[in-house]
Amino acid sequence: MTALPKPKAKDDTLYWDDNGRVICGKHAGSSLRYTLRTLSGHRAPPVSAADRAEAAKMGHVIDCETCGRK
Repeated sequence: MTALPKPKAKDDTLYWDDNGRVICGKHAGSSLRYTLRTLSGHRAPPVSAADRAEAAKMGHVIDCETCGRK
């Protein structure tokens, strides 16, 4: 029996998905969750502190589009 692959995405980390979408590792689709790549094949980097600071300057909060995790 083959062992199941372990997810590369961390449940409590936010990632940039296709088209600027932000999703946490827990709610990411299989591609992002297991390969850290979007469906279109691009790398899905984690949301950084600099990203959060820039969004805050514009009056926005970056959160998971599914569960609202910040």
